[in-house]
Amino acid sequence: MSVSICLDAGHGSRDPGAMARDLTEKELNLELARLLRDRLEAEGIRVLMTRSEHRTATLAERVRAVAGTRALLSLDHNASGNAGAPGRRSLPERKPLVPRGQPGPGRKPLP
Repeated sequence: MSVSICLDAGHGSRDPGAMARDLTEKELNLELARLLRDRLEAEGIRVLMTRSEHRTATLAERVRAVAGTRALLSLDHNASGNAGAPGRRSLPERKPLVPRGQPGPGRKPLP
């Protein structure tokens, strides 16, 4: 079975997202997506990206990119002026990429 995932690097083009000093969220999101793509592809996972350059992906492009993939990972970096704000947020939909008992990329079948 072929496993595929869609990486959605948030923001882009004229929408910088959060900004701090000389960093923009759109740049961080895209760099993280590229790093994840390279690591996942090295494991034999097919990766689709909603954007691979500094431009904004439309909603229609995002929907087309995720069609047929097993998972969508939307990448965003949030910012807050509140030093006590939590540093991360996850909104998972708990569906496995590989059905139980089936071999994943580079892995043996489960007993």
